[in-house]
Amino acid sequence: MGIGSGLAQWLVLRQRYMRSGWWVAASGAGFTIGGVVAVGIAVAVFGDRLGSGIVAYVALVSFFGLVAGAAGGGLTALVLGRLRMRASSA
Repeated sequence: MGIGSGLAQWLVLRQRYMRSGWWVAASGAGFTIGGVVAVGIAVAVFGDRLGSGIVAYVALVSFFGLVAGAAGGGLTALVLGRLRMRASSA
């Protein structure tokens, strides 16, 4: 996720939308911000309560994926909306 997938998606988007280079930056920023927020929430909320077993690991990785995915998806949705608005008005 992030810049790697954003770059691959941009290869398709650039054929349809002008100025679609923002997609790569939005994808990288969204997933980075989501990861940082997820770590902050996990430390503040969960702390040492989950323990160190496999269940705790799966729970944390799932939580990180959920938060980072929501942030990355939200930011790229905003960028895609702007790209589509510009394309329809041009």
